[in-house]
Amino acid sequence: MNTHSSPQDLLAAYGQTAGLPELKFDHNGCARLLFESSTAIDLEVDEPSNCIQMYSVLGPVPAGNREPLYRNLLEGNLFGTHTGGAALSIDPVQEEILLCGRADLNAMTADLLAESLQAFAGVASLWKQRFSAGDLAANDAGNDTAAGQWQGAFLRG
Repeated sequence: MNTHSSPQDLLAAYGQTAGLPELKFDHNGCARLLFESSTAIDLEVDEPSNCIQMYSVLGPVPAGNREPLYRNLLEGNLFGTHTGGAALSIDPVQEEILLCGRADLNAMTADLLAESLQAFAGVASLWKQRFSAGDLAANDAGNDTAAGQWQGAFLRG
């Protein structure tokens, strides 16, 4: 495994394999990638955690009737099954819904970063589509993934 000594080196190596030789973090330690012309993935260096934080904005938090949205986001997080191990969250400063993940620099190569970003972008795209269609704000949006589906998957003690 060829891990890289810094986030900058890792992103540069990924950029080379992805055909983006000029790809680098800006002076704030941030970079943005656009997948399939519509899914933006933001990357931020998190030095204290020795990782690169990945996130994608799904959309703004609606002004009212948030309970169905919050329930659907929490149900989506259950066991990471519907998020590819990432987490759905709310940015309290920007009032935006985010899908968040991270790339651990201790075990990351350019090839693994490429796989992680591709998978993350796919999941973000699906959640963004659900948000745009209004599915996440609907009272019954989670019924297909709610108790009926989960009851048979895990034994309760």
